[in-house]
Amino acid sequence: MKDLNLKNFLQAVEFPRLLEKLSQNCQTPLGRATLLDFAPLTDEVLLKNRLDRTEQLEKHLVKHAQPPVPGSEDFKESFDEARTGGKVFSTEELSSILRFLSGVVKLRQYLSVDERPAPVFVEWLSRLSAIPALKDYLVRRISEQGGLLDNASPELKVVRDRLRSLRAEVQEYYRQLLQRPETGEALQEKIVTEREGRLVVPVKRDHQSQVPGFVHGLSASGSTLFVEPQEIVERNNRVREALLQEDEEARRVLRECTVEVLSAAGELQTTLEACAEIDAHGALAHFASHFDGRFLAPA
Repeated sequence: MKDLNLKNFLQAVEFPRLLEKLSQNCQTPLGRATLLDFAPLTDEVLLKNRLDRTEQLEKHLVKHAQPPVPGSEDFKESFDEARTGGKVFSTEELSSILRFLSGVVKLRQYLSVDERPAPVFVEWLSRLSAIPALKDYLVRRISEQGGLLDNASPELKVVRDRLRSLRAEVQEYYRQLLQRPETGEALQEKIVTEREGRLVVPVKRDHQSQVPGFVHGLSASGSTLFVEPQEIVERNNRVREALLQEDEEARRVLRECTVEVLSAAGELQTTLEACAEIDAHGALAHFASHFDGRFLAPA
């Protein structure tokens, strides 16, 4: 009954609406959720702690702007699923974790820019970890664009080198094919396209015998056949085999990266919570600064 009365009172004084308004100054979804979860405090120690955090941030942002809180929305859901359900991170998600850890470095610099950081900043710094070992591990395997680097594993480099060589052979074959005088009349256009995952050329139906091979499709009118020349089938097969090997090795590397992230899951979770807390108090500090607020100690 007491909780119900408090909830009704807070609704009556539009406390949730106030939090919603304040949360618009948060930089991240986690920070916003943290602020929206705030409730009035009656414990003097907890109340003073909350006020101290906001007050120190308000003083800091006057000199150093808003705290640069890194976002985790691109990997947080997957992180939770990996911890509980065995999900494997994608390259894009691992790249977003890397960006987050780099952002943590900047946030730590922001909090420690003064020679003697405020005690509340020291406490935040104790919970904010850029996890250097994990960061270095991922940097050696994940590109800034969110792909797997060739050197992510020795096996991946070997198969990608072979794939590049095979593709170069295939491209050279088609380049020469398009330049052959005897095939010029047979082709609808001098282009190479893709059908059913195979590289093909558009051949006029009544000239099919001039480009023997496997048909992988027809034009809408039926007058053009998309043919994979017999001469290149074996090399195309080797390309496809190399692609399958590349995919298998990439999946293995991603599983290893996921295991590495989960080995640091405790530190990462603590850092996420600290970032959300800083973001929430940063929004309150921004409000206090904007309206020249005063911090009053509990009576």
